[in-house]
Amino acid sequence: NAILGSLTSSNVLAAGSIYNAAKIPTIGTGNSPSWMAKGWEYIFRAGLNTALSMPHLAAKMKELGLKKVGVFRGLDDAAKTSAEAFIAEAKKAGLEITTTESYTEGDTDFSGQIAKIINTKPDVVFCSTNGPTQAIFAKQLRQLGYNKLCFNREGIPQDTMNVAGAAANNWVFAYPYVIYKNIDDATDPDMKKFLQLYYDEYHIMPYHDCAYRSWDAMMVFWEASKIAKSNDADAIKDAISKIKNFKSLGGMLDFTDGTREG
Repeated sequence: NAILGSLTSSNVLAAGSIYNAAKIPTIGTGNSPSWMAKGWEYIFRAGLNTALSMPHLAAKMKELGLKKVGVFRGLDDAAKTSAEAFIAEAKKAGLEITTTESYTEGDTDFSGQIAKIINTKPDVVFCSTNGPTQAIFAKQLRQLGYNKLCFNREGIPQDTMNVAGAAANNWVFAYPYVIYKNIDDATDPDMKKFLQLYYDEYHIMPYHDCAYRSWDAMMVFWEASKIAKSNDADAIKDAISKIKNFKSLGGMLDFTDGTREG
């Protein structure tokens, strides 16, 4: 009746045309701008398109008086397109991109890329990676002597903080989800309820916002089924587009503008 996922944008990009041709309403949970630009009418997103947060990151850098930015990015769709969106916004804000260094997923030694970044003397480093890579990059960046502010394309998950330790300090991000170490750290009652349900089920706290994204996507499907009074695929698809002022863990969702973005 419906498909939830993938959490990886490149997977949604690869499978979206198949889901759309089969007319199965799908809520992808990756953050990349690219797959939602394909015009697939059965494909939706209930989380953040990272292109929406890039202007805020560039504006914050300018506000802090930072002028030169070194960029480190992956080659997967989400990391690549998020970096491209940031670079475009940074240039609009009058910031100088000193270098753009890339890596392939699975790499563990980033000393060469870091040396090139440091040699360009940036005021700040912008990082567009996936979680496991980010922790290693953060540690190596600090070990090689870069102690200035770093900006990240998305939230910093708990497992990154566990691995990176103090190297995860002084990282900035604009993101609707924060990863909580304890249930009582959350102040929003809906978030607390979710965290308690998750802990009761798995006996651990969510260590990544993927859990939040998936919950929000499933709640949108549930809301759509109530509006449609049916699990018929076309009824669900049409009902999602009617959802407005729906409170998710990441904020208020509104699908009524026709973009299929919440």
